[in-house]
Amino acid sequence: MKLRKLLFVGAYPPPYGGIASHLHDLLPRLHDEGYEIVLLTLDQRSNAPQPGYLKRIFINTKEHFTSNRLKVLFSSFVSLRHKNEMPWQDFVRVATQADAINETAAREKVDAVFLYDNYNGFVIPMLKRLDRKRKLVLMIFGDFYLHPKKYLSLKRFMHNVFSNTDVILSSSRYCADSVDKVMGMDFPVQVIYVGVDHDEYCRKDGSKMRERLGIPPTAVVYSFLGRMNKSMGMDFLLKIAPELLDISEELYLLLAGAKGDLSAEVEALCAMHPRVRVCTDIPFEEKSDFYAASDVFMAPTMEKHACMGVSIKEAMACGRPVLASDSGGIPEAIENGLNGFMVPFGDGGVDRSVFVQRARELALDGAKREELGRNGREKVLRLFSNDETVRKYLAVIKTLEQMQ
Repeated sequence: MKLRKLLFVGAYPPPYGGIASHLHDLLPRLHDEGYEIVLLTLDQRSNAPQPGYLKRIFINTKEHFTSNRLKVLFSSFVSLRHKNEMPWQDFVRVATQADAINETAAREKVDAVFLYDNYNGFVIPMLKRLDRKRKLVLMIFGDFYLHPKKYLSLKRFMHNVFSNTDVILSSSRYCADSVDKVMGMDFPVQVIYVGVDHDEYCRKDGSKMRERLGIPPTAVVYSFLGRMNKSMGMDFLLKIAPELLDISEELYLLLAGAKGDLSAEVEALCAMHPRVRVCTDIPFEEKSDFYAASDVFMAPTMEKHACMGVSIKEAMACGRPVLASDSGGIPEAIENGLNGFMVPFGDGGVDRSVFVQRARELALDGAKREELGRNGREKVLRLFSNDETVRKYLAVIKTLEQMQ
């Protein structure tokens, strides 16, 4: 069966969040390969303009249940064999989402559905019951590591999810291994790294961004880009900010990203210190300028959380060394001393003394920064380019076409 029309279910639009950035780069490339693309977002309305190649649909699941109550409840009843350990309220919510996705897929006549994140995969048994011919692909991330008790309490249900999935993907080997290491299940999981635009992230020199932010051309800029919360390591950066700023009078901190629980504390730090800059909700189109204005990228992500942050690979594509925690799938991108530095965990958090020590080394050695940044970009070209990601997705689609 030749696949022509594909439905993607996931967060959108960018700039913040790996799934949204991934879809932003992947979908137009698949369209260029001749596929019709439909994107469905659940409970995340946005007024962002819709690209011409993309048909984008938004569904509010609460409103969908209200309008389709009898159909959803009937679907829940006939799908009881899939319920297993799941509480009734959660099961009905999953049935609502499955109905919304199936309704969209049927109306749009799509041949395959790609679902992003572990939780969205809950709908797969119901989707397969509703249409056994339609192919289903699930991309898992780090949620099994983050919430093992929740998923282990649903072990039979999750086995049913994986049994009904045609292809299981993950964005790092670390997260792919969670199916076995956390869930104790022997299902094949294919790794497809989330790629980045290696051309876009090497074009800018960063001078305009620095000028706009009042950062001197001679400054050494340490940057962060992500949601301003604990899971991304912002609490750690707030604690060590005085030590980083004491390294050199030329060192500046550039903290950017989506607002989070720690946004107020970040703004307070900026107000107190003349060498701290904060940028919230920067446009997607300015991300390359942000990396270009940086000298070192920091990613002190919490332990066992991230599969492999997209921002890390974007910084590498821009030729910037990365100072990161030894967390999740990050070691698959950062090779210690070759294209950045990995900082281990100690006393329940990122090792503070090692992080500051490595930051000092890079701040005082421009040649080392250039060497590590150059090596990082070379690795992006080998493993993390959009070209490589698209090649692997096309191989997945070919595999789906060969299934009976």
